Amino acid sequence: MKDNVKTRLKPTLTRLAPSPTGWLHIGTARTALFNWLYAKHCGGQFFLRIEDTDQERSRETYVRDIIDGLKWLGLDWDGEIIYQHQQLDLYQKYIKKLLDEDAAYKKEGAIYFKVKSQKSKVKSEERIVFDDLIRGEIEVPLDKIDDFVIVKSDGSPLFLLTNIIDDSEMGITVVLRGEDHISNTPKQLLLAAGLGIEPPRYGHLPLILNPDRSKMSKRSEAPTALRDYQKDYLPAAVVNFLALLGWRERNVKGLRLEAEGRKEEEIYSLKDLIKGFDLDGIQKSPAVFDCQKLDWLNAQYIRRSKNYELRIKNKKLWEVIKDRVVKLSDIKKLSAEITNPPDFPAELLIFGKSNKEKTLAGLNAALKILSEMSPPDWESQEKLAAGLTKAVVNNQLSNGDVFWPVRVALSGQKQSPSPPELLWVLGKEEALKRIKKANDKIQNPNDKSISND
Repeated sequence: MKDNVKTRLKPTLTRLAPSPTGWLHIGTARTALFNWLYAKHCGGQFFLRIEDTDQERSRETYVRDIIDGLKWLGLDWDGEIIYQHQQLDLYQKYIKKLLDEDAAYKKEGAIYFKVKSQKSKVKSEERIVFDDLIRGEIEVPLDKIDDFVIVKSDGSPLFLLTNIIDDSEMGITVVLRGEDHISNTPKQLLLAAGLGIEPPRYGHLPLILNPDRSKMSKRSEAPTALRDYQKDYLPAAVVNFLALLGWRERNVKGLRLEAEGRKEEEIYSLKDLIKGFDLDGIQKSPAVFDCQKLDWLNAQYIRRSKNYELRIKNKKLWEVIKDRVVKLSDIKKLSAEITNPPDFPAELLIFGKSNKEKTLAGLNAALKILSEMSPPDWESQEKLAAGLTKAVVNNQLSNGDVFWPVRVALSGQKQSPSPPELLWVLGKEEALKRIKKANDKIQNPNDKSISND
């Protein structure tokens, strides 16, 4: 039961066949991406099939989530979506064939596949051998495979049967799926022999593990459903991250960047991935879901986005905060820290080595110079920085006496964009208004009438 040349020369048709019994798993999204990339790389086609024969657990909500998730990732499919619950008559035809040919039998209401009925079709008659596209040749002794259920007692056909039938009917030639399916492959190859159909070639992808090397599950530190990432991450960043979960480029180079505290990382566009994706680059060892790496990639994609692409109207604001944004939810938080009038205790205005008198002097000096600067000067961060430096030098003050209280007056934060950036974003009127209120606050720290509005 080894693959033949004829199979390898067929057009590459891949598919994703999820069961709608839960939210689209991040591992299923990785499987979808690998099948999609391989089909595109080979000039083939990618199909979507919903395996919903388990009507008790299947939900339309989950079907919608699968479809929306693939669209969000940018993974389109060819043709119409196939729904298994619409294929029941087809399965009955094949079930009848197995029963008629004594390749299956009924027991306690269920239908079992008779493994020994296919012994003569196995080359060695003792083992089944298949060439895994990722792991190479795999052998399984026939005496290790017991007869198995293909139809439940309630008449519902099971995965092993419906899966191989639909792959044949759809003309699927390559199936990339998780390594937890390796044990299913010999059974499905035996079924294919019994049904008289040609199976696809299988490749089994490595598991995805948590950073502590434990198996990813619903109790994992990182969320396991794709929908949990859609609020905070850009689709391109997630695609890039998923592509690197168990695959390394061999034939194409992406944008190589230095990642903080780690080796260089590469950023790939979909075009890069399609060009470079091949099966030789898929690893056998487990892939580790590194949340820090995903965050880093997301930040890189965000920094390369235009303000209008993220529906941010204020271009200046975006230029100032984008290098501090890691997740999309950071945009609202960081924007609010600048645009909302700050609220802070008066003592925060005083730099560690300064005092109240020097702080007041610094604020007044900054007010005077900034007030005199022309509108064109307010469009230059360099000139605004020079204005603050002039306030330091002309009044024999330190940077902490001027830059620090101006930062706090404008943002209310110990850590924020630089004072020149804040001045540039807020504009002359709002910036001077905030500095004046900070001046009043430090002189009258207990005066509750000093509003932040």
